[in-house]
Amino acid sequence: MSYLQLSLLANVLLLMVIVGGVLYYFLRVRPRLNNAHAQQPDTKGMPTSLADALIDARSLMTADQRLYDRFIDLMVEKQIYRNLELNRAMICKMLNTNHTYLNEAIRLNAEGKSLNDIINSYRVQHAAVLFSEQPELPISEVMLQSGFSSRATFYRLFTKYTKMSPNEFRDRRPDKEQSGASIPQE
Repeated sequence: MSYLQLSLLANVLLLMVIVGGVLYYFLRVRPRLNNAHAQQPDTKGMPTSLADALIDARSLMTADQRLYDRFIDLMVEKQIYRNLELNRAMICKMLNTNHTYLNEAIRLNAEGKSLNDIINSYRVQHAAVLFSEQPELPISEVMLQSGFSSRATFYRLFTKYTKMSPNEFRDRRPDKEQSGASIPQE
């Protein structure tokens, strides 16, 4: 083949690639762009209340964020952490999911906390509120009402989160509060 023939063949191939690309664009890509543009929501459907705005915000969340949000809703609204028998399987059943999805949602959204860390922080927070609001309650009653079934675990975790024992926390006077004590927030 001569140089002229090779040059002509290369130009024909280049022309075919260009024509193919243009056809692909007009037959495949452009209709999709037009459809996407036609499906843009209009501003008439904008949220009119805070509840509508929250519903819209939830629709923008990923599946794991929605699952984590539903888990936190259970913790806050239903106070499931107070159940002495609470376990991962029960939570998964309440959320209608499996443990793999729940673990992944917590891993991605809970800033390094595990399921047990979250449950225990809510339990300790609840115990601290009970000590503050009802100081006459025995420690064993506060422990049970907060979802702890083991006295040793209750003391260990309460001390870990508040930097003082349950006895010290209950007996502290408001005018002599220790600066190192804090109640875990979720």
